[in-house]
Parts: sequence; C-alpha cells; structure tokens
Amino acid sequence: MEEENKLTDMQIFITVIYIASLVLATYNLVIRKKGSKANKENYNLRAFNKYLLIIIYLAFLYVAYISYKKTYSKADKIGYIGAFIAVIPPILFLYGFYIQNQEKNSINPNI
Repeated sequence: MEEENKLTDMQIFITVIYIASLVLATYNLVIRKKGSKANKENYNLRAFNKYLLIIIYLAFLYVAYISYKKTYSKADKIGYIGAFIAVIPPILFLYGFYIQNQEKNSINPNI
C-alpha cells in the first residue's frame, strides 16, 4: 500500500513538472512571436524543454514499469507498452531540433 502511494505521488510530481514544461513552451512561443533578439535564450529554452520532456516521459515509463513488475496484470502491461511508445516522439523531436539547428548554422559552400 505504501509503495502504491509512492508511485501515485511520483506520478503527481511528474504531472506538475509536465505542466511547468507546457508553461515554459508557451513562454518560449511568446518570446519568438515578439521577434525578440534573444535567439540564444530562445534556443536554450527550447533545448531545455526538449530534454525535460524526455526526462518526464522516461519517468512515466519507469512508474509504468514498476507498476507492471509489481502486478503483472494485462492493464499494467498495456500501460507500460503505451509509456514505452510515448518516449519515442520526444526523442525524435530532439533529434529533429538538433538537425534543424545544424542546418541553420552550417556554411553554404555555394556562396
């Protein structure tokens, strides 16, 4: 029973961090729409938010795995598989973010 309470508390904490990540993403969007000259700040906020999302999804994956490992029920197995699948998009977004940034900063040899 105490372990279930710890898992629930962990899920609540992760959810609060996720909401903070959404607020950070909204703030970053406002900075970009204002045409701020703080491109470095914008880039750093976006990079931090992407890493934070990966950590959040990995934490959810960990909680789902612990829950599945404890009960071995079908519902927890499906939750674990869903959490595993949910980790893939943030990793792909982070990869795309860095590829896009490298293309913007690369020197065009045709000039």
